[in-house]
Amino acid sequence: MGEGGVPRARAPLAAAGAAVAALLFFYLAHSRIIDPDIFHEMALAREAIAQGRIPTADTFAYTPTIEPVVHHEWGTGFVLYWVAGSFGAGGIALLKLVLGFAAVGLAVAAARTARATWETLLLLAPLAITLADVGFTNLRAQSLSLVCFGLLLLLLARDGRGSRGWIVPWLLVHLVWLNLHGGFVAGGLLLAAYAVEAGLRARRVPWHLVATGAAMAALVPLNPYGLETVSYLARALAMPRPRIGEWQPVWVNPAFAVLLAISLEPVIYAAWRLGVRALSGGLALLLFLFAAVLHGRHLSLYALVWLAVVPAWIDATPLGLALRAAWPRARRAITVAASAIAIVALVAAWRGGPLSLELPVDRAALDAGVPVIYPEGAVAYLREQGFHGNVMTPFEEGAFVSWRLHPAVKVGLDSRYEVAYAPGVAEKIWDFYAGAEGWSGLLERYPTDLVLVKVSQQVGPLLATRTSWPLVYQDDVFQLFARPGLALPHVDRRGLRIVGRFP
Repeated sequence: MGEGGVPRARAPLAAAGAAVAALLFFYLAHSRIIDPDIFHEMALAREAIAQGRIPTADTFAYTPTIEPVVHHEWGTGFVLYWVAGSFGAGGIALLKLVLGFAAVGLAVAAARTARATWETLLLLAPLAITLADVGFTNLRAQSLSLVCFGLLLLLLARDGRGSRGWIVPWLLVHLVWLNLHGGFVAGGLLLAAYAVEAGLRARRVPWHLVATGAAMAALVPLNPYGLETVSYLARALAMPRPRIGEWQPVWVNPAFAVLLAISLEPVIYAAWRLGVRALSGGLALLLFLFAAVLHGRHLSLYALVWLAVVPAWIDATPLGLALRAAWPRARRAITVAASAIAIVALVAAWRGGPLSLELPVDRAALDAGVPVIYPEGAVAYLREQGFHGNVMTPFEEGAFVSWRLHPAVKVGLDSRYEVAYAPGVAEKIWDFYAGAEGWSGLLERYPTDLVLVKVSQQVGPLLATRTSWPLVYQDDVFQLFARPGLALPHVDRRGLRIVGRFP
């Protein structure tokens, strides 16, 4: 027996398990910035409660929108609205931790079902966790999708071992999933990949998987938008998003590209030693590898598939045998190193405040390169003035304005993008804020009362020098320009402290 009653043979595994859990905890806790999507999701839930139904016509924007508006994340909006309203930022942070551990834990369970050993699984898990990190923000519907996706990975692994009792319960989960996030499409693709692979291996059609897929498809209209969801998804999935970072190819981010390349090394090795046909789950991995290469945001889906299938592949190779044999010989070194990693990761995560989230609102955040700054001061100014009207807003900040000021204020743009806005609207507004040629035409095209501008955006100086729109509000990060004739007092809060609050 080792220290604390842990058998010596199991002490390295226990320490490595603690290290992996601590690393996951660190990754989930290190990002503390509130995601901008949470605001339009909560705003929708609040509006639905006010109307007594899920609205299909947009009430948040004054620029052209589509109808019906199919908000595929409506269910998540209700979840976040309740959690934030009941428990504040700490509740959102805790929910993120629970969802993150659930998604990764389900993928680990799938790997174990595929007979991956703990030794190999714990060795490979840190890379998968690093790749999956892109999917966990504070907080988006994608996090709930990852849990459902991980559950399906586990159920399909059990199906491969002859279990069939999972199908009916899964269909109930699928029904919930399709009302939480459009990411349920990934579940259908995952099932299809496993069904095709199973058919090729057995040389017969896996009718139970085909029937499950058909039932999943039949359930899709069971949402507030009915069959309109299918039309929306067909349009959204084919839509290019060249100006949205997370939808860019993975090679745009060198760090992600390197990690993805590293993850392919054990895959290539296993294919070389075992042959492609021996790689159970290989088709699913290839499918989501393709998705991740096209769009960096899908790295998290690829990571979960990778974690669920690759460890068992490596275990079946000579390398896997050698790795397992090395654990007893390096028992003490593994235990010490893993324990040190666990302690460092836990301390780093805890020092950051794992249950405290940030709403960046000041110049320090802008100078630090924080990707989104919230116009708390400008919103407070509009509330103080009792303003009612239309405010042109940038892509990231619009939902925050809606959350704080709707229905008194309608916005020009927010991060719902293809969900709500007519084709070309977002692009015109992006060009406006960039000061592109013809930028001023936007003020004539849409009935705008105020323009919210971040000081780093090029349109600010242009509005100040080339139009008759007066500056009525400014702080260290944001400005408000008013249309001619709109009587609003000028307020200068530069140098004053602005405090962000959530929700």
